[in-house]
Amino acid sequence: MLTVNNSVNFRAIPVAKVKPLAEYGGKEITLFKLNESDEKFLQNMLNNINLRKLLPKETKNVNYDKWKGFIKSAASRVKKQNVILAVQDKRPCGIMAFRNENESSSYLSFIATWPTKPYRKARFAGQALIRELFQYNADTNRKNIELFAAPESINGKRCIDFYKKLGFDKSPIYADMLELKDTDFSRKSAQVENFFKYERITNGENVNLSKTLRRNLENPFEKLINLFRL
Repeated sequence: MLTVNNSVNFRAIPVAKVKPLAEYGGKEITLFKLNESDEKFLQNMLNNINLRKLLPKETKNVNYDKWKGFIKSAASRVKKQNVILAVQDKRPCGIMAFRNENESSSYLSFIATWPTKPYRKARFAGQALIRELFQYNADTNRKNIELFAAPESINGKRCIDFYKKLGFDKSPIYADMLELKDTDFSRKSAQVENFFKYERITNGENVNLSKTLRRNLENPFEKLINLFRL
């Protein structure tokens, strides 16, 4: 059993809301930027994510352990990279870690999404996270994004298809690398909003997510841990 330290505050800055268009359904997703002060609780939470309960039929999938590894790897980079957490219905549903490769490029280290309840997929969570990366590049005047895509997602879909729909192409240099080169991300950001509306949150204040996420339990930390317990 995981021991929870109630003195640990899980704080984050809300940076955007993503609202699916009515004709496509789905619920609003809020994106939070994490920092190193979130490390302890974030590790406790993600180390206990219950993918076996959320995706029971995928536990024998060859990508299951790899996908769980992506989630943990993204969380582990909160001290050194930019880490964004996606939340829907007060439940975490996705995480992304990326870094500044150089003055003109960003590198997407890890990205993963998961259901909020058994087989209840958070629609557009992956696209919402990529949209935030596009916004970061636009804000910092970067023109390129590079990444190495996993062969398949946890449900067996080809990851490369997801990225190609967002405009990524194969690198001419590295066989497994995908890239967006010489891109105006201010314009590109608007082009990916075919299914949802992205709303920036300016001057967002630190939010104590331990009190915000699924707050109807007496102990918010225990509620989060119960959600993700193995």
